[in-house]
Amino acid sequence: MDMQKDGAYDFYLDAIRVYNPAGVGDTLTNPTISYTYTQDKEANPDYIELRDMLIGTNKLTNDGSSAEGVIFIDGISENDDVSKYTAGGPNNELYLLKDQAVAFEIWASVIPDDVQISAKAVGNETPEMFVSYATTAGTYTASATISTSTDLYYSIDTLLRAQNEGQLNWTPVTGADGNTYYTSGTVVIQNLTDGIISITNLKWTFPSAGIGYYENLANGGVQTIEDEPLMLMSNYSTFAMARSSLRAVNADLEITEDDIVIENDTVTAGESISIKVTTSTDVETLVIRDENGNVITPETIESFTETIDDEDVKQWYVTLETSEAGTYSFSITGAYENGYEASEAVVITVTVNGIVADTEPEDDEQQNESSLLDTITGFFARLADFFKKIIAFITNILS
Repeated sequence: MDMQKDGAYDFYLDAIRVYNPAGVGDTLTNPTISYTYTQDKEANPDYIELRDMLIGTNKLTNDGSSAEGVIFIDGISENDDVSKYTAGGPNNELYLLKDQAVAFEIWASVIPDDVQISAKAVGNETPEMFVSYATTAGTYTASATISTSTDLYYSIDTLLRAQNEGQLNWTPVTGADGNTYYTSGTVVIQNLTDGIISITNLKWTFPSAGIGYYENLANGGVQTIEDEPLMLMSNYSTFAMARSSLRAVNADLEITEDDIVIENDTVTAGESISIKVTTSTDVETLVIRDENGNVITPETIESFTETIDDEDVKQWYVTLETSEAGTYSFSITGAYENGYEASEAVVITVTVNGIVADTEPEDDEQQNESSLLDTITGFFARLADFFKKIIAFITNILS
């Protein structure tokens, strides 16, 4: 803006991004560079501008059908009016304020090497970008600190693997055109901090160029095959799982040592360990793991909602089976309805003593043999005593 009214403007160049400087696809002829790109999962990139893909929840119906696009979610309210969020900011950016998010499913005809989201900070704050990945098996959440005003790409798989040992899982499905597609599950990009996050593109890379097809469902309902290996789709399930992911990240799932009471931390093998756990009402289930990180199924588990000090809490009563003597440790975490777990677990330790072996009763044959032996032993003992008396009698006469 010409603030001085002198017909001059100050222009500040923040950064320049050069796309495909060595070429791409058929134009990338250097085999060394091509190999390096493939090893780094940066080969054959393509991009989607997220702002242009926004759709309102009124585009979704609860009949299993999908719509092309990305859902915008404002907090956990029901008012997801897209128009008021695309009005501000540069034309190629989408601003996420606190408690705002976008959600989508990735549909691909070829499984990508990598999927990345571009983001930067707006203003002086350093916001945190949260990436939640929701599947029927559970929800994984990772985060990245957005500390620069320069647009950077963040690999979804890299974030998930680094923080939660998860990654995008691709499920094959058959489309109406008979082709095989792969779906990722629901991906949610959200801002839970006070700063503003600007997101622009979704980027994906493939091991080979010029591959892929896509069934375009958004062309007036007419199905056409496009030369496009990946698109973003949303349906009512995407919307529901995204809301669940938002609530899960904000839910009170933490359990402390003071919340756990072990009724019997020393038992005999075969006896059950009884545990009482107090949690918030946000906790839908308890996840218990052994020392090797394996999830174990309790012998019994039940919960009741109670009011303690004017606060509703859940009281959990759990029993664990024991079989062998030893000292065992178990970790306990609270989990939300979609499987999302608290970041910290509480570890408990119990001692299982061995069983004292009882002397087995003798059977009838053993009892008979024992009785006969006792009889013979008694006879010879009496006989020896008789001869001792005879010898003593003769000795007295001779003396």
